[in-house]
Amino acid sequence: MARSFGGETSSSGGRVFSGICALAVAASLSGLATLAISCAPTFAQGAVTYLDQGWTDAEKQWWYTASQGSRLVPLSWLTALEQRDSTDKFLSDANVRKLGYLPDGTTGSALPLGFVVDQGPAPDGSQKPWVGMTCAACHTGEFTYGQHRVRLDGAPTLADFQSLMEELLASLAATRADPQKLDRFVSAVLGTSPSAPDRATLIADLDRQIVWFTRLAAKNAAPIRYGHGRLDAQGHILNKIALSVGAAEPLIHFPSDAPASYPFLWTTPQHAPAVQWNGIAPQPLGDQIFNGKTFDFGAMLRNTTELIGVFGSLDVNIVPGKDGYDSSLRFENMIDLENLVKRLKSPRWPQQLLPPIDANRANEGRALYAKHKCNDCHTVLDPATELETKFTITMTGLKDIGTDIWLACNAYLHESKSGLLEGRPGLFDTIADVGLTFNLLINMSSNMIARARQTPSSEPAMNAHRNLRRGGLVATAAAPAVAGAPEYDDPVKAQRAQRCRTDTDPILAYKARPLNGIWATAPYLHNGSVPTLYELLLPPNQRKTTFWVGGTQFDPNDVGFKSNPGDGPFEFRVRDANGKIIPGNDNGGHDYGAASMTNEERRALVEYLKTL
Repeated sequence: MARSFGGETSSSGGRVFSGICALAVAASLSGLATLAISCAPTFAQGAVTYLDQGWTDAEKQWWYTASQGSRLVPLSWLTALEQRDSTDKFLSDANVRKLGYLPDGTTGSALPLGFVVDQGPAPDGSQKPWVGMTCAACHTGEFTYGQHRVRLDGAPTLADFQSLMEELLASLAATRADPQKLDRFVSAVLGTSPSAPDRATLIADLDRQIVWFTRLAAKNAAPIRYGHGRLDAQGHILNKIALSVGAAEPLIHFPSDAPASYPFLWTTPQHAPAVQWNGIAPQPLGDQIFNGKTFDFGAMLRNTTELIGVFGSLDVNIVPGKDGYDSSLRFENMIDLENLVKRLKSPRWPQQLLPPIDANRANEGRALYAKHKCNDCHTVLDPATELETKFTITMTGLKDIGTDIWLACNAYLHESKSGLLEGRPGLFDTIADVGLTFNLLINMSSNMIARARQTPSSEPAMNAHRNLRRGGLVATAAAPAVAGAPEYDDPVKAQRAQRCRTDTDPILAYKARPLNGIWATAPYLHNGSVPTLYELLLPPNQRKTTFWVGGTQFDPNDVGFKSNPGDGPFEFRVRDANGKIIPGNDNGGHDYGAASMTNEERRALVEYLKTL
């Protein structure tokens, strides 16, 4: 049953609310009772409908508000901050929506959904409340259809993280530069009559934060625009690590220029032997226990590295008598977040809200799915038992799948100076003065866990990654450069592309996951370069080379978001003004018999995919 909640006040199904609400029960199209609650404040675009994905209402609220240890800026700063070119608040609903995040009318928070308060000890000794991001900020989706606004837990966000960080830095810098803005900021943070020392301390802290964000922006700087619904998460994580080890300038330039769609989370805990779009994160590495709670070590490593990317604080200095590194990691919350994802069901096509599935055509599509051997890579899971089913993920090499190479390629080649980590344990040997950033990543994340658990060694994590990279995945065979592959004017890009198309490391591959709930995860391919499922079934040379992203209007026919001019705020472009493919935006590949299909067969296959 779909349930609608139009605010933050009332009580239903284990979800706790406060205040006064008007409660109405209406009959849904299926004849079942749908609970519609009208409360204040409501979402700007009306009540939100949740699909049944196996979580209670209380669990959803916890998912939206539980801290991982992420620390972006102090809470008092973010609530006081004005936009760079006006006196409007940075957190105004209009600005939050412009950036693609969701103003949170369900939890009573003034913060966008998934932006949460973290308060507790950190390496710098800070105890003040900070705002950071939790899983829900990037893995909560919504679509609109007619009068309906439907939320999808664990689905990709349509947020524009690149613009968020640019606008945040610009607003902080404008506040520092404009005396009137600065006075209003200081008064909002410290009160109307702050002491001179307190004012000076706040301004010094503001200067340090601006310097840090400026360095981070320069390290990640890339010519490509991510737009709504994409982020080079791995690039940002690796560059954050490069900045966090105390290495001397100049640092090695490696831009974050391989944006990817946010992966959907349902069934992720069952993926083996790897998670993420590429093979960089092994899973499982074996169950362990902490405070009576069971967790998989591989999942915890993955989530800890994600925390590094979303502003978890970390100190890599060795403390005598202590194991590991101090950090803001909220280890027990991380366990609970991962265990909650284990019970997240894929969303089913809501036939009471969207046009019903054509059963006859879907049956034709099921036969085509078998005929074209789609199940060889994309396992079909029974929705009734999908959370209990064990399966092995198929990893397909870059030369075979033919999609944009740069997410996997950059992760494989990314290098950094090691700074304070030089000489410490790495993936295969001790860490050299310059080398793969992946080595630093494993050292940092495993030592963050070691400190949080108060365990004496990070060696289990090292061993697990060594085994994976020595053959846990099927490596691709060496081959010459792929015929028809994009060529690049930039000689550095051309050299890197050649290496990634010919080397045989297991992470030079992309995963083919089960397609349960795939209808709710547009745009498609790992880099979000194809707007709809129907278009993904076209021969690559017939796919759109421009479309608009960031709008939430659902297209139930082609299955995806409407993407014509005016349907979204960001224009996705596959090619530049000279007609050359933009690295990171290639929409080719994944052509497994598409050219031989008739249009009716494609429509039948799309209809079948709606049923998964």
